[in-house]
Amino acid sequence: MTLKPLSPTLRRGVIALLSALSTGAWEAQAHPPEPDVPTAAADATGMEDEAPRRPFVEWSVANLGVTSQRMETPTWTFPSSLPVQGEEPPESTSTQTLAIANPADVSVDFNGQTDLGVLRLHFNAGFAQPHASVGIHASYAYARLGGFVAGFADSTFADADAYPGTLDFAGPNALVFQKHVVLRYGHPLNPDEGVRMFLQVALEEPGANLPTSGQTPRDPVPDGIVSWRAESDWGHLQLAGLIRAVSGRDMERETRDTALGLGGNLTGACHVGDRHRLQLGITGGQGIAAYVNELGDSQYDAAPEVDGSLDALPVLGGYAAFTYGWTEMLSSTATYGWLRVWDRAHGESLGDTGFRRSQYASLNLVADLVEGTQAGVEGLWGYSRAINNESSHALRIQFAFQYRY
Repeated sequence: MTLKPLSPTLRRGVIALLSALSTGAWEAQAHPPEPDVPTAAADATGMEDEAPRRPFVEWSVANLGVTSQRMETPTWTFPSSLPVQGEEPPESTSTQTLAIANPADVSVDFNGQTDLGVLRLHFNAGFAQPHASVGIHASYAYARLGGFVAGFADSTFADADAYPGTLDFAGPNALVFQKHVVLRYGHPLNPDEGVRMFLQVALEEPGANLPTSGQTPRDPVPDGIVSWRAESDWGHLQLAGLIRAVSGRDMERETRDTALGLGGNLTGACHVGDRHRLQLGITGGQGIAAYVNELGDSQYDAAPEVDGSLDALPVLGGYAAFTYGWTEMLSSTATYGWLRVWDRAHGESLGDTGFRRSQYASLNLVADLVEGTQAGVEGLWGYSRAINNESSHALRIQFAFQYRY
């Protein structure tokens, strides 16, 4: 039997797809949505690929901030990083000024026509770090063919279109955020132009986060996610469900255990008048801390019981943001977030100073100077409470300048 060779375009697409699937995941906790991330509508229809694209897009940002030294992440605001009584405090609690230019992105984006439809290949490299340093990392590396997406991209459990417009790179504490390898299919549910509905199903890279003093994490099966989305002229509404296996191995007892992770995420955005916008999100479940912004690279998916079995930790959080357009040039966004983990019974494995709950608030003023250029100022406040009921809070003011080409 003679095999027909692949066309050059399809062959290059297959190579790029395999490369995307083998891309190592960057362990950052947050990143603002890249302008061309795959949305539900694009995944389900592939119509977005019909428009011509510029192969190179660059987004560079300069930031100047005055912040309390209690905030251990000088470039991003994570209330959970605030030291409480019982932890080693910073050398000084006074203010410090920091100027950085590391929140920058460079993208390469290509389309190609294949026998199966339009193949889109997208790669995005970022330089942003939680500390004042510059190091390149992959933010996106995926391929899309019709309703299929495969590669390193935003989780299907997240909703990039509901991310508030903060100048702070991290965003609110309760935001659902995760980037890892995904295999996703999206399909339109109805052809109604008034309200468009889409369904997405995905298998995604697992990654259990357990206390370092407890069991060694293991990932027996991928995470499974289903999301439903409705879009209209007024905005959109999205509901996503997550199921995962949070597993660990106790090396001393030579035992292993698995806890069931279940969660839901309800998000949406609504246009209020011509220049105003409301964005909301609420998420809850057990064993899902890895998907939550504040907890994404921490140890709060599950904790071991006395007998060595794993207990999936309950998590609940939400945020609200309102953008008010003063004029066509000036706008302000007010954001508030609240997050809690029910882990008080696990102080022995998590530590008395382990995270219990936090609050996040920000208010900014942004000016669109010319096309593609923005400048703004933002004030932020963070509050954190530990398992031992000790708490801490801090303030930050930052100035930002952004240029996109």
